[in-house]
Amino acid sequence: MENQKSNSKIFRAVLTLFLLINLEANSQVIPNGSFENWTQQIIGTQTILTADNWVGSYTQGSSPLSPIQTTDHIDGSYGIEIETTQWPIVGKTGGIVACTFPITFKPLYINGYFKSLRVDTTGTGQVLIHLKNNGTLIGGGLFTTNTNVSIYTAFSQAITYTVNLIPDEVTIWLCSEGIFGVNTKNYGNKLWIDSLSLTNTPLSIDNNIDYEDFFLIFPSPSRDVLHVKLKNYKVSSLKITNVIGQNLISEKLENETNSINIGNLQSGIYFVELEIADKIFVHKIIKE
Repeated sequence: MENQKSNSKIFRAVLTLFLLINLEANSQVIPNGSFENWTQQIIGTQTILTADNWVGSYTQGSSPLSPIQTTDHIDGSYGIEIETTQWPIVGKTGGIVACTFPITFKPLYINGYFKSLRVDTTGTGQVLIHLKNNGTLIGGGLFTTNTNVSIYTAFSQAITYTVNLIPDEVTIWLCSEGIFGVNTKNYGNKLWIDSLSLTNTPLSIDNNIDYEDFFLIFPSPSRDVLHVKLKNYKVSSLKITNVIGQNLISEKLENETNSINIGNLQSGIYFVELEIADKIFVHKIIKE
């Protein structure tokens, strides 16, 4: 029994190393995606510390500046904080920053870490990505949050494509509230972002945590029914996506052992995303 457990841990370590190597080979650095580099610039009549490679909306007058450099971060020394503030001309507006850069592969996920403060929960914080080929939009994804999240939490948002082409340009928007920062409700809605990346596999959340302390998923391969056993946590949310990030099944798990019908799925590889106790886990399964 002890040897089996040891072999299992060795297998998981090797698998993790393989996934990390594969993720590195199929990823591209987002310019200043960890928000470590900042430069003083003159915006209007003010000198403002701006995030390199990110074009932002900045308020004037006595209102708070948005976005700002923050030492509240998940890695490095800094992150970015975006806030809904007052613009003299248009009134309330969500803070927004954008980064556009060339790309040489077809990412399936945008990953990162976020925190959220929602003074008004009808205003959503957002990470929006558009991908183009020769100037034509061919793919995109949108991560949203409308709840208070007080600690940095990982997200892995799937990207979907309308045509089978390789993009050559990417634009990423970070908004504290509303679609492109409009239709806002209250001052003070905030979004913190750090450690952004693009990959073709979903982010595996917190590799230092042994997932078996939280859940078991079996069997895999599976034909008709997938069983999810939660350990010590009775409520969880579950999503099953395919390899291109399409959400196929969404359920709320309220029992210790839960049975998920996957009989309608075609044979192939899928990803199970579980949110448990403020952590997100992504687990690969095989459908026979």
